[in-house]
Amino acid sequence: MEARRAGELLSRARARRSRFRLSENDRTRMWAIYEAALAGQDRALGQFVDALKKANLWNETLFVVTGDVSTVGDGRAPFGDGEDLAEPLLHVPLWVHFPGSMLGGKRVAQPTTVTDIARTVLASLRLATPDEFEGLDLFSLASGAALPGGRPLAATLGQRYSLRLGDLVLSGTSGKAPTLCEPASDASCEVDRVERMTRAVALLFRLAFEAEMSAQKHKHPREPATVDANTAAAIQVWGE
Repeated sequence: MEARRAGELLSRARARRSRFRLSENDRTRMWAIYEAALAGQDRALGQFVDALKKANLWNETLFVVTGDVSTVGDGRAPFGDGEDLAEPLLHVPLWVHFPGSMLGGKRVAQPTTVTDIARTVLASLRLATPDEFEGLDLFSLASGAALPGGRPLAATLGQRYSLRLGDLVLSGTSGKAPTLCEPASDASCEVDRVERMTRAVALLFRLAFEAEMSAQKHKHPREPATVDANTAAAIQVWGE
C-alpha cells in the first residue's frame, strides 16, 4: 500500500457514518509504513547526535525528542486526528537529554505538557520567563520538585474536555454530565465514580472550567488561510 492510498483508506475509516472497516491486512500494511518511516527518523536522529558528539557539543546540548500522536495499537483507525480524549491517546513520547547527561537514564512518571518543553528551553538558556508563561521546568520536575498531589492538566477538543488531577480523570462534553475515572485501579475507565466522589467531581469540574476560561481569554484570533486548488485537493485526499 503506497502512502496516497493509505491516506484515502484512513479517511474512509474515520468517517463517522461510514460502514468501511480496515481489514487486518490493511492495518498490518499501515503499521509497516509507519515503522519504516520511524526507522528513517531514528537513523536521522542518530546521525545528528553523532555529529554533535564529534563536534564535542553533546555534553552542552539540551536535546528533546517528542511527538503529537500516540502510538497505541488498539482497534481504532490508526494515526487519526480528533480522537476521543482518552488517557492512552493523550500519552505521547518524550525523551530529554540534559547537558552533562544529568539525570541520564531516569524515567519520570509525572504527567507533562507541551508548555513544559518551552519553559525548559528558556530555563536552560537562562532567559527570563514571562509572568503569564505556563508549564514547569522538566529538569526541576525530574529532580523531584513537584506538587505532592500533582497539578491539573486539561485537554480540550471542540466541545469535549478532559482534566487529570493526581489519580483522577474527569471527562465529558459541554452540556452533558461528566464522568469520573480512576485509571490507577480502572485502566479502561469502565466504572464511573461520579456518584461516589461528588466533591472530587465538583473540584475537577471547576478546574476544567477555569482552564477553559483562561485559554479563551488568551486565545489569538485565527487568520484566514488562502489555499490553492492543488493543495486543497491534496488535503481532501488525506482526509483532513
